[in-house]
Amino acid sequence: MERRHVTGASREGLTLPSGGHILGALGNDLRVPRDEVVRLAGTGDKTIQRFFNGESIETTSLEAIVGAWVEIALPLSLRAEARPWVLAALRRWDYIVGELRGLSFPISEPADLAWIPLRLVSLEIGLRL
Repeated sequence: MERRHVTGASREGLTLPSGGHILGALGNDLRVPRDEVVRLAGTGDKTIQRFFNGESIETTSLEAIVGAWVEIALPLSLRAEARPWVLAALRRWDYIVGELRGLSFPISEPADLAWIPLRLVSLEIGLRL
């Protein structure tokens, strides 16, 4: 029997983190208290946990969580401008990650994972200059 090697898009291997993963890790590094995010967002702890684990949540919950996170993590002078920017950046990041997951082959070495966003950033800079 002949063995065939099929290459195609796959979810195996290393993948880029979702926006929820990034915001959760950043919140941990900045010591943003999760119970305060729960209180300000008005959502359940399970919803916030699902978001920080990279799962999909409702748009209203996402907006409430990001608003609460910005309220706690950033100084008063930056909050009004930062909230829509952070929300848009997370949505754009998740869109890019989703597209790359569908179009790319598995990455097995952690060092290679950084090349994907670096390549995108260098292309963006090159096009704008």
